[in-house]
Amino acid sequence: MLNEGINGMLKRSILVVWLIAFTWAKAQEDRILYRLSNEFFPEIHSYSWAIGWRHLKHKTWKHWWGWEVGLAHIKHPKETRIQPLPAFGDASCLQSVQMRSYVYGKQNDFWTVRLAIVNSLLLFDAAEESGVSVQLVTNIGLSLGLLKPYYLYIVNIKPDNSCSVEATKYDSTLHPLANPFLDTRYIYGSAGLTGLGELKIRPGVLVQTSIVFNWAKEPAMRSVEVGARIEHFIKEVPIMALIDNKAMFPALFLRVTFGKRKNPS
Repeated sequence: MLNEGINGMLKRSILVVWLIAFTWAKAQEDRILYRLSNEFFPEIHSYSWAIGWRHLKHKTWKHWWGWEVGLAHIKHPKETRIQPLPAFGDASCLQSVQMRSYVYGKQNDFWTVRLAIVNSLLLFDAAEESGVSVQLVTNIGLSLGLLKPYYLYIVNIKPDNSCSVEATKYDSTLHPLANPFLDTRYIYGSAGLTGLGELKIRPGVLVQTSIVFNWAKEPAMRSVEVGARIEHFIKEVPIMALIDNKAMFPALFLRVTFGKRKNPS
């Protein structure tokens, strides 16, 4: 009797497993298999923000691969934005210049253009109508760092107590105590985009890994992505004056992704 009970239980268990497998296989047959994916994302990370575009191709049912391009702003952890002090001298020289907040001691603005190969592996597949799918994504690629000199409006006081304003960048040959770039009494604020014609390139490499949680019904893509990245440049990136800079930028990041999957026309 005991053996008959065990055999009956095994038969029922096998039947249940078979029904589940059959239902899942039938659902996969009826499901459209998309072969291309295009996604746009804004990102916040440990050093500022970024935007980017990801293009993936279907390789197997669980495996996608492709490329990603992005633009990121990187700040030094010790950057502090402050308001300028009132200028000395005749204020008439300041009428053509807008007073703006600025980062004290900043030597360069730093941006990086990223191009990476992307590998995406499906860890958990959501139901077609509802649920959340989970993917493991890895990126390996290049970073093209762009250094733009950071200019400040400096007020020059003349002997007759009149003044003039000049857009000035940091000069490392001057002693800090004699450098007007570091004297808050004469700084009238940031000079904005001044210096775009003086860009310098700082190449590097990047490696990153992330987990993607996608809740949208196919073919739409709406997801949250969390991950970690290491970006390393060939030499130190001089963002700040008088403060230690570095060549490697380990970071955590968070993305919100919007996109769509489709088949080639």
